[in-house]
Amino acid sequence: MAKGYSHITYDTRVMIEKLYKKVRRDDLADVLGITSQSLYRELRRCPPKCYTAEEAEAHAKRRSEEGQQARRKAIRKQTQEYHLVRGIFGVNPEADVEKLSQITNIPEERMKKYVNRLQKERKGGKRA
Repeated sequence: MAKGYSHITYDTRVMIEKLYKKVRRDDLADVLGITSQSLYRELRRCPPKCYTAEEAEAHAKRRSEEGQQARRKAIRKQTQEYHLVRGIFGVNPEADVEKLSQITNIPEERMKKYVNRLQKERKGGKRA
């Protein structure tokens, strides 16, 4: 039976810490209501055979913060790219998307997405 996605809480980590050496991993995953793959991934947060709930929780928080920073950085980059494309197309609305993609190092698919967004804004009378 497939289990839905869920985050592993600190309380679950404490249970893992108490039981992972005493119970088969697949059985432990069933008892905790997580997939065995999730359990194995969780156990890799700490050195082999040294799993502690505190260390795993700290690792999870660190990874979460790194992910948030990476997402913010990607959004900033795309915003800068969009403003660059908007500036170019403000001056030359008939610019060649393929050439601009090569010049600016913005992938052509993303460039097309920006151009389509600008065209919709122009038709709708919106200003970004």
